[in-house]
Amino acid sequence: MTVAIDTLNSAFSKTKKLFFPIDRAYWLRMGFINLFGGRPGNGFSGGNSYSTSSESPDVNFASFITRYGLLLGIAFIAFFVLMLFFTYLNSVFTFMFIEGVLHKSIKIRKSFRANHSLGLNIFFVKLITGMITIAGIAVILSPVIIALLNGTLSSFNYWLFVPMFLGFFIFFLALIIFWFIVYDFVMPVMYLKNYRFARAWHHVIKKIRDRKGEIGLYWLIKVGLSIALNIATIILAIFVAIILLIPFALIGLGIYFLLLMASQTAAIIVTATYAAVVILLIIYAISVIFVPVAAFFRLWSIEMVRKLKAA
Repeated sequence: MTVAIDTLNSAFSKTKKLFFPIDRAYWLRMGFINLFGGRPGNGFSGGNSYSTSSESPDVNFASFITRYGLLLGIAFIAFFVLMLFFTYLNSVFTFMFIEGVLHKSIKIRKSFRANHSLGLNIFFVKLITGMITIAGIAVILSPVIIALLNGTLSSFNYWLFVPMFLGFFIFFLALIIFWFIVYDFVMPVMYLKNYRFARAWHHVIKKIRDRKGEIGLYWLIKVGLSIALNIATIILAIFVAIILLIPFALIGLGIYFLLLMASQTAAIIVTATYAAVVILLIIYAISVIFVPVAAFFRLWSIEMVRKLKAA
């Protein structure tokens, strides 16, 4: 039996023992930790806009920047600070989640203090990686950026998108591989051996260098299982969210119409606050539902680390 399959069975068995019989206090604690310590998702969005104006797109772009530059700058800074804060929380809570699947007696405050140093270390790794990512994207998009700055976008050679697309593919493939190794192998080693990132990285690379086949099989099985388990869990989460949303929505409407008789402003403020609290509660409930799946994959990665003698 291969290491990937052997560790898969072990992780599944340990996950069952961890959550069944149900310990509500533990499950709710892990749901809170999972809320902040879950892996960042990947999203792709795009859109097309077609202008019927007689002005060139370069003029429109320059006019837009001139008019809204200050507001865009403030919004960007606010978004950047918020992103840094949640990246920091995610870094610490990821180690807390590792502790939680290994030690059922985990306490949130104590765990946060204990894992703060490791979390801060991985936070700086994320910052550096983020800056490298921004620089890489800027280099790949440099032909478009230069055309925008020079006001020559209307005469841009669109064949340049071919090497740009290839550059994006190679660059982001490298990032995906890097973070796969970091999340599944380096971070467990950091926690288990109390290593800092650089030492844990070199330790892991040295241990898994000759096990590329096992790592590749593990990754392929994990991708397939992730798709299947996440689809099933998402369906369950949507079902639970709808069940919770209906009574809360009816209560919210009742609050709104009751307050509306006194003051429209008060009705809007109170109902909006109530809606925000309900949304947060539903997000937390969904996080709790996802806990066993997240715990299974984390336990699997820890079992892989141990089997490959990386820890």
